[in-house]
Amino acid sequence: MKRGSIPHGYTILETLIVIAVTGLLFASAVGMFRGRQIHNQFVQATDQFRAAMQDVSNDVINGQFAKNNSYTCSVSAGSVTITSGSGSQGTNTDCIFLGKVVQFGVQDGTNCDAAPSDQGACDLFKTYVIAGQRKKNDGKEVTSLTEAKPQSIDVLTNEGSLDYGLHISAVWNLGDSSNAATKIGGVAFVAPLNSYQNDSLQTGVQQVSFYPINTTSLGQTGGEFGSVISAANGANYGTPDPQNGILICLSRSDDKEKSAILIGGDNKQAVASTLFGDEYVSKTQGKCPA
Repeated sequence: MKRGSIPHGYTILETLIVIAVTGLLFASAVGMFRGRQIHNQFVQATDQFRAAMQDVSNDVINGQFAKNNSYTCSVSAGSVTITSGSGSQGTNTDCIFLGKVVQFGVQDGTNCDAAPSDQGACDLFKTYVIAGQRKKNDGKEVTSLTEAKPQSIDVLTNEGSLDYGLHISAVWNLGDSSNAATKIGGVAFVAPLNSYQNDSLQTGVQQVSFYPINTTSLGQTGGEFGSVISAANGANYGTPDPQNGILICLSRSDDKEKSAILIGGDNKQAVASTLFGDEYVSKTQGKCPA
């Protein structure tokens, strides 16, 4: 009877090689999955921020303002005053809601310091409600922000933050063919105001206008920014609806991915759109980090 060959298993070296290769494949798969997950979170955070900006615009055109009776708005000799204190709904008849202002990159303690090295922490934004006088001294309805003399209603201010490590690296008023691009720190969404034709009051077009807020920047405190938007006669509100729009540059916390949000642009209304990839490169005009 022939003796058969004796079967044998893997050697220790062969087993170690299999374990090592399996480990490398597993680590590679986990890395790819993690990278894809981070990318998806980045896209999601950008879309959520775009939606937040669009919600602000929609709230203004639909007249959606928080109901809060803890302030009063009064006008005396053409001066608008907003103070804290109880006031019944509908009693602030001298004033009108004008819109909302968004401040980008709010400094909060060590968050988003004005120094460029600290702007990776610029992930906070604030939304202010602004009101102004309803009529001028001659009894006519106001037709511009300058005439309305906007003031911030501090008790209606809300704060939000960007998700998944997304932060704001720059905000630009892209201007138009006659005005160069400038860096800013905020934008106002303003409801349509009425106009006059031959002393006859005309209803305004139901379209939100967006205004760059001049003399603002990333890294300002809420108090600093609030003073700017409540300055005399709305002096710091720039030219409305700049042809090229308002550009908000965004980056991931490790700066490996970048995106942007464009408000308006190409003579569009106050509609927010997201920019990724090739569109990011072509439409940010070199203003956002490469």
